Amino acid sequence: MRTRYRCQYVADYHLQLTDATKVGPHDVAFLFSHSGATKETVRVAQVLKQAGCKLITLTGSPGSELAQLADISYILFTEEVAIGAEALTSRILYTTLTDILYLNLMYHDETANRQATDKIRAALRPSKEGTD
Repeated sequence: MRTRYRCQYVADYHLQLTDATKVGPHDVAFLFSHSGATKETVRVAQVLKQAGCKLITLTGSPGSELAQLADISYILFTEEVAIGAEALTSRILYTTLTDILYLNLMYHDETANRQATDKIRAALRPSKEGTD
């Protein structure tokens, strides 16, 4: 949200499907699924692709349906896959890659992104005045 681009996070599956019908060829969506087989995530990916949206996925499964639907798929394999998806290593790795992508985007058009960030900070400043 702190870039010059409109961005939103939608957690609810039904709202994800609803939003997926409103995108087009100039939009990009990120989907995360360690297994790449979560039926709800795959369904959202299918609807996004039908709408013409570009799709970037982060998954631990290169052969998954989700990875096959993606325009770009980052495969994040960790040793914990053999144990189960409950460990934190994959979540930390996903967060790290997301942060790297964010920083890359911010530096790609640094002037416009810095202006957007300054506008956000200015809008938020009055709500922070007088607080510790």
